Amino acid sequence: KDDAIRHRHWKQLMEISGVTITVDRTMPLDDVLMLPFSQMGDDVWEITINATKELVIEQMMESIEETWSKKTIEYEAHDPTGVPMVASSTHELIRDLQEEQVVLQGLLQHRTVTFFYENVIEWQTKLAICETVAKLALSVQGAWARMQFLFVNDADIRKTLGEMADVFNTTQNEFKVAMAEMKTDPNVLSTCASHTVLDKLQALE
Repeated sequence: KDDAIRHRHWKQLMEISGVTITVDRTMPLDDVLMLPFSQMGDDVWEITINATKELVIEQMMESIEETWSKKTIEYEAHDPTGVPMVASSTHELIRDLQEEQVVLQGLLQHRTVTFFYENVIEWQTKLAICETVAKLALSVQGAWARMQFLFVNDADIRKTLGEMADVFNTTQNEFKVAMAEMKTDPNVLSTCASHTVLDKLQALE
């Protein structure tokens, strides 16, 4: 029994041999021997080798899914407002996202990726969106913190730039809503899958 052989590989063998057998966990050896392996030579070898290579890709995709289903975004309260902001560990999270996307891009170069192609592309897209959201959150909150310090601590600037201060007050309310929404679900994939969060951050950028 080869753990790499899946139903699709048995189907390939049946198509090549012209012999149909019932493939399930309980299929007897006699059914397997109905396939004329000796006449299929190189085809059997190629299907088996490809199945082994596909198993490696399958296991890598399972590992990626398991890893990112558990990843979370960490938050810390802004001093002195208490507004939730993504923590400095987000920089490390972004590096992890970038490295994982490189791995996925590498998988797309494999000749045996065909069966997993759509899944790999889907994960590339998910992680790219996550990277975008994480970067936007850092950028937007950095700009907000600087403006917040400026307008709150300098009365002269507030007076001189009164109109801009009003705009900031409106913007900062939108920022607080966006960050509160992000913190509601710290799971990376869940947060980044929300187009509402992405749209709000892009509007604030």
